[in-house]
Amino acid sequence: MPYVPRPTTVVSCAHCGTHFTSRNLRRKYCSNSCNVLASYARTGRRAERASRTDLEKTVAEMRELVQLMQRANLKANLVNLKTALETSTTDVPKPPQKRTKRS
Repeated sequence: MPYVPRPTTVVSCAHCGTHFTSRNLRRKYCSNSCNVLASYARTGRRAERASRTDLEKTVAEMRELVQLMQRANLKANLVNLKTALETSTTDVPKPPQKRTKRS
C-alpha cells in the first residue's frame, strides 16, 4: 500500500487563537512558544524577563565590586610589602648556586 499523507486541516491555537494548518488533529498550539506560555498560564507561573536597565545596573554594581576588591588587594599587598621591608635585615641571603654536571 503506498504512502498517503494525512490531509491538512485548519486548527485554531488554544492559547492565542490564530488559525494554522496541521496534519495532526491532536495539535493544540500554533508554536512551541504558545505551548510554553499556555503552560505558564495553567500553572500560574509567569514568564519573567529581566529588563535591560536591571541588567545594566547589575553589571555596573559588579564592576564596582571588582574595582573595590582590586583596590583592597593592592592595599593589602602594599602593607605586606612594607612590613616585610621593615622586618627584613640588611643581610640579603645569596641565591642558591646552580649545580653543574661534572664529566
